[in-house]
Amino acid sequence: MGFFLYLCTHILCTCIEKRNTLYIFVSMYNTHELIKIGVARKDIPSTLFKYYRLDENLLHSIREGYLWFNSFEGYNDPYEGKFNLRNDYTISEIRRWLPTEYGLLFPSPDTDELLKKNFPKILRSEIRRKAKEIRVCCFSTKWNDLLMWAHYADSYKGVCLVFDVAELADSLSYIQKVHYEEEFDVVDYLHNQQETIVQMVCTKAKEWEYEDEYRFINTNNTAHKVPIKMSALRAVIIGCKCNKRGKIYKELIASLPASVEIIYSIPSVKAYKLCKRSHKV
Repeated sequence: MGFFLYLCTHILCTCIEKRNTLYIFVSMYNTHELIKIGVARKDIPSTLFKYYRLDENLLHSIREGYLWFNSFEGYNDPYEGKFNLRNDYTISEIRRWLPTEYGLLFPSPDTDELLKKNFPKILRSEIRRKAKEIRVCCFSTKWNDLLMWAHYADSYKGVCLVFDVAELADSLSYIQKVHYEEEFDVVDYLHNQQETIVQMVCTKAKEWEYEDEYRFINTNNTAHKVPIKMSALRAVIIGCKCNKRGKIYKELIASLPASVEIIYSIPSVKAYKLCKRSHKV
């Protein structure tokens, strides 16, 4: 069993092929354990970072102990989920897959030509319907990226939360590294349905590569608030332009578990980068 888990983890974390070929994913009931093994083997980062505005939504999530999983269609990149379809399916492959409601529209071989013509539209509609059921929570491997502080943390006035991935794995069960491409992937939904959906939500344009993003994914739970063990929160990095006299900042500090480290980001005086200093709550 140990070797089997090792093998599955290796596939889950490292077996990603190039564009136009299948992305290989593993979906198992014990993916919590697989993530922990992946962290131990350094296939998955042990620490991930998430940028936030300093607002009531953040306070709520800290106090109630949850992460917000967004609808995949709600992200800021209009190219999220874009893809190309395989265009070489045979009519027999199409009919084997075709949902009943569409089969009634194309009931006999006499309609094969019409079916093949309409199939891309049918397939895209089905994939979009499935994608709407996906919920995603995004993280980065970087705490000190200047662009992400500007884009996601209210121009350095927000914070960056530091999470222990192995601890998160007790609450979340599916993690995938985002891959960055020049062109849309070609997907094979008929033969690899769940893999195609995950591939869609974890592929972005090359321009986003600086984020070095990982995503926790819920494929069968449409809840937006997903409870987590707060022991997974290891530190809070305070933006260098954060208002430390403000009400929300004070409430945030008061709401943090005693084990959480507070880290202050400080602009370097010698280079375009952030430094930090820290103390315990």
